[in-house]
Amino acid sequence: MPQSTSLIDLDALPAEVAQRVRWALEGARSDYDRDSWMKAICETGTDAEIIAAGEKQYPSAPIGLSTWYSEPWLEQCTIFNRVHAARYPVFMRGGRNVLIRRHCRTVGGSSPNGWAIMVFWRAVRIAKITALSPEEFRAATAPIYEKLHAKYYLTAAFERGVCWDVWGGPNMIGGQVTWLEGESLRHVRALSAIAKKTETLDRKREMVRQQLMERLAQ
Repeated sequence: MPQSTSLIDLDALPAEVAQRVRWALEGARSDYDRDSWMKAICETGTDAEIIAAGEKQYPSAPIGLSTWYSEPWLEQCTIFNRVHAARYPVFMRGGRNVLIRRHCRTVGGSSPNGWAIMVFWRAVRIAKITALSPEEFRAATAPIYEKLHAKYYLTAAFERGVCWDVWGGPNMIGGQVTWLEGESLRHVRALSAIAKKTETLDRKREMVRQQLMERLAQ
């Protein structure tokens, strides 16, 4: 190819255009060098070297090998996927970044809302929370709600998903949503109130007993 059509005379271009061309060339060269390095590592490196290369690119993420999985999830993909090698580094399935991406409510997104919603309801079930009014629901779930807000950047989608977007909330018995209403719900609320009073009395009796024992021991 004649030199006039294979090379660009940057000096003949306006300064701003010439600079953009230089940046584009530098970016393309950097991408080429990185792809060449990744391809060489994936094709000739040991398993340990491939994992180390992945950890170099993603220092805070748990990295494994694609061959550890029959078919890696889309959410496990790393920049190494683009070299199309038989082995390449992937994010491990238990990693937080993978779970966040997998439970994101928008395709290809990285918002933690969906993952935080799942964690919220799982914590409610594990804690076997009972709440028979919107006020009780908020009071009982506030520690879970606040901890998740402190850990992730959450938006209105999270508020809706955990029923905190309005002054409301589902009735819960033992960590499960209950659809009781009318007379049945009033009956359960009355039983719950009796149970709470009994629990309070038991605690007071235990405190009195402990105080008496301490005085006798003096």
